[in-house]
Amino acid sequence: MRETNVTRRRFLQGAGMTAASIAAVSMLGGCSAKGNTEADTAAQNQVATYEPSETMDVDIVVVGSGSSGVAAAVQAAELGAKTLLLEKSTQTGGNGRLTEGMFAINSQMQKQLGVGDGVTFTDIIAAEQEFFNYRINNLLWKDMVDASGDNIDWMASHGVKFSGVVDDYHGLGKFDCFHWFVDGRGSNYIDPMLESAQNLGATVMTETPALDLVIEDGAVRGLYAEKEDGSILQVNAKAVILTSGGYAQNAETMAERGWNLTYSHNNGVEGHDGDGLRMAVSAGAHDVSRERCFLREAYSYGIDFFADMSQTIHRGGPVLWVNQDAERYTNEGCGSFVPQCVGNAVHTQATSYLVMSKDVIDEFVARTGYEGLQADMDEAVEQCPGENVYRADSIKELAELQGLDAAALEETVERYNELCGKAVDEDFNKTAEDLVALKTAPFYIFRQDMAFWTSIGGVDTNRKMEVITAKGEPVPGLYAAGTDGCNLYRETYTMSVPASCNANNCNSGRTAARSAYETCVQ
Repeated sequence: MRETNVTRRRFLQGAGMTAASIAAVSMLGGCSAKGNTEADTAAQNQVATYEPSETMDVDIVVVGSGSSGVAAAVQAAELGAKTLLLEKSTQTGGNGRLTEGMFAINSQMQKQLGVGDGVTFTDIIAAEQEFFNYRINNLLWKDMVDASGDNIDWMASHGVKFSGVVDDYHGLGKFDCFHWFVDGRGSNYIDPMLESAQNLGATVMTETPALDLVIEDGAVRGLYAEKEDGSILQVNAKAVILTSGGYAQNAETMAERGWNLTYSHNNGVEGHDGDGLRMAVSAGAHDVSRERCFLREAYSYGIDFFADMSQTIHRGGPVLWVNQDAERYTNEGCGSFVPQCVGNAVHTQATSYLVMSKDVIDEFVARTGYEGLQADMDEAVEQCPGENVYRADSIKELAELQGLDAAALEETVERYNELCGKAVDEDFNKTAEDLVALKTAPFYIFRQDMAFWTSIGGVDTNRKMEVITAKGEPVPGLYAAGTDGCNLYRETYTMSVPASCNANNCNSGRTAARSAYETCVQ
């Protein structure tokens, strides 16, 4: 989820990932998930030898204190399990602190407000299963949706602060089912849940990353963790719940999946290095991460992702997109139904650029009232932080500045303007209202880079949130929740059901804790 009410003229990123920081991330030992060859599997199963200076005996250990981790910890402690919650960072909450709310239907809040009346699971699944060509697990959706209202009420009983507003999340959703946290801040979910977990007897340890699982006779019996002072802690547990938050910040893993992070930006909280994925695969889990999605959006390197300019021009619409060969390659309005489709389209090409003219700027101003758009674009050109933003008085000069074939770009713009004149996109079926010809100088070109929030989906699970093998067999003692085990989507995170991912965080965390308690603790 993104912040709102961002002040204009925030341009330079400052926190953009440099080559040096990418190298540092890639040096985080053992964070990447390997392939599925026999050699890779053998390498994964070569667990390091540790000499623990301390041991701890618990019923359930939860790895990661984000949205799913705190839900799992509260649920486990509430059931009476001796619970340990480990967090690798200095601060708890992970990306959960960046969330603004949570999906639900049939919550008490919704009923009191009288919004979303009559919305059922069949309405929800109709919006999802056809989009994904029926490749999603409808049973996981049903479990999450059916429990969603009760989950909201349960969170409220543990002190989670909701604003009392339930809507369709800025018009992006199809249903009035987005329950806003107070001030749209995920901390109003994370902090009360952590307090409740501790009040129920759970132990929370920060700066204590999980290193490897303890596996005995094919069953997970705990894990090794590194304490703040560098000493090794062996946690003996009846069950481990992985809620580490994905792998989007692991440069090695991302490069393996075709993502060049040189000009990317991390919008999420640091520390999402694929620890859960790595440990689960080492225990025999089915790695489905390559078939799952990211929460990520297009932007231009060095330009503040949240600036009004970025949020205006990188959403598609009345702009022209071309690839490294200066060819138009898609319907630029592809994100009108599902915003994440913008990233899908951009990633189909080696490099993507958006091309604009004064005509397009005027169209954006007319639509949004954003009078300062051209001034902000000119300021970005002056800074040109990554050799990625240029302005010119002709298409030929624009291509030369960006290093594209000038004749090819001129031909592409000529064809595009022809289609705009017809008000019919014969090439890629963009709507007539978004066909705005590029005729009036100045002309602009922005390279489209990628800003990542998180990966969504890692290892396969069943309805109990038990981690399963490629044959569907549970790995005894191992569970995954949140984005580590999210199997609601395939290659795209849809917004038709806004905050369904966060609702799954809570529900899968609770489900994993209940399943672990019933199977391993009782």
